Amino acid sequence: MNSRTMTGRFLILGPLGVMVTWMVWGGVLGFPEASDAAATIAAISENAVMTKTLMAIVGGFMFIMVAGLQGLRNTMNEGPGSNYAAIGVLIVTMSAAVSLGEIAMSLGVADAGSAGAVELATNLYYVGSAIGVVTSAGMFLGMATIALAVYLQKNHNQIISGLLFITAVFGLIVALVDYTNNLMIVGYMGMTVSVILLGVSTLRSSE
Repeated sequence: MNSRTMTGRFLILGPLGVMVTWMVWGGVLGFPEASDAAATIAAISENAVMTKTLMAIVGGFMFIMVAGLQGLRNTMNEGPGSNYAAIGVLIVTMSAAVSLGEIAMSLGVADAGSAGAVELATNLYYVGSAIGVVTSAGMFLGMATIALAVYLQKNHNQIISGLLFITAVFGLIVALVDYTNNLMIVGYMGMTVSVILLGVSTLRSSE
């Protein structure tokens, strides 16, 4: 397996795994409204074991995606998009690392809520949400920068870079305005599809 093949597979597996796992978790919780903190905390508390398991899986897939983006950056060592790629991947990597704090808060909510410590669970939930605003905004900003790099480098279909840029900027705005808004799904879905398409394009170029 050459480096491009591995990069392509990581770019597909990482974001797809994150999105599927998040959707499974939402189904386990009963898809409570993100703006309804009490309902979300109660659902997490009632499904503590599944929450801890699925959050660990999300973390793993997230770093697979980051590894794929690092590989993508390595394919742009020279060219007009190389510097933007380096900056974008750095921002995404830092955001992914900090997002472990949000995952940790979710695990804390699960433990505290299942033990009946509702006040502690609530505090942890709001701390996690605050971290989520920062990491999501950072993730979208990094992805928008990567999209610009891909556009300038012109080694992938320009429709992919355009889709990634538009959905990343949209997600960034929504995250900063109202992190609990359901429109966040649009940003995440667009970003997921775009990165997967980059993975498919990378695999095809490695053949």
